[in-house]
Amino acid sequence: TLTDAIGDNAVSVDNVEFGFIRFVPLTAQNWFQIANGADRGYIHDCVYDSDGITASTSTEFIRTASATQDWVVENVTSFVDGAQGDFATLIGANWWKFNDCEFIVDGGTWASVFTFVTTASQGVQVLNSRTVAAGSSSLITNVFTGMAGANILKVYDFRMDGTATPTASNIETGFDATTGIELIECYQSGDATGEGGVVIA
Repeated sequence: TLTDAIGDNAVSVDNVEFGFIRFVPLTAQNWFQIANGADRGYIHDCVYDSDGITASTSTEFIRTASATQDWVVENVTSFVDGAQGDFATLIGANWWKFNDCEFIVDGGTWASVFTFVTTASQGVQVLNSRTVAAGSSSLITNVFTGMAGANILKVYDFRMDGTATPTASNIETGFDATTGIELIECYQSGDATGEGGVVIA
């Protein structure tokens, strides 16, 4: 376990790897502040645990500066229990891949899991991942908050579990309708009125 006492921990070099770590954040700070041009990173088999941390929308796991590329975030579980900031805020992030990740909110309202801002990103993929809203008091407002642009984000085999997840119509906000986001084989879990889940259209 690494418990942050500094915040905005800078990654400013290429070819870095973080694995098999439980990250506990510092309120209103980013765990990873990835600098312009820091490429080819690998974060895997980790837990980001903000349960019990004072809620702040400025508490984020990953935030990029601009012009980063070729990162892989894989097999990472995130725990949130209030109105924290995003798991990832991506600015000018190209060819990032998030694979086999789980985003769990077990209290309060989490506004967004991913946000794309300022400088257009492209080629970002979120694959084989899911959100879980655990309990009736937990809510994810939008999983993906984005912007207009071409070929920003591909979401493939994404599952939303729990009764307080977004509806199919608000899994995302801010992307343009035709080129900003592609949802491919994504589903909401079933409940008493819809066993088996529904395809996110």
